[in-house]
Amino acid sequence: ASKRREGTRNKDYALRCGECELCMVRECGKCGNCLDKRKFGGPGARKQACSARQCLFPKPSYREVRALES
Repeated sequence: ASKRREGTRNKDYALRCGECELCMVRECGKCGNCLDKRKFGGPGARKQACSARQCLFPKPSYREVRALES
């Protein structure tokens, strides 16, 4: 059993499909999430996708799939 640090969150995240129009958009380099990325000169603290890349058809998380199967 793995021990989680106190205060860590156990969230489910919807996964991008990787095929829709918005998944294929390049990172804008202008939104708050892009400006935080190291490749755009930020500290890299957020670790979030570009705000312009909001998937139209998100896939369910692994945990949601397992819950439906059991």
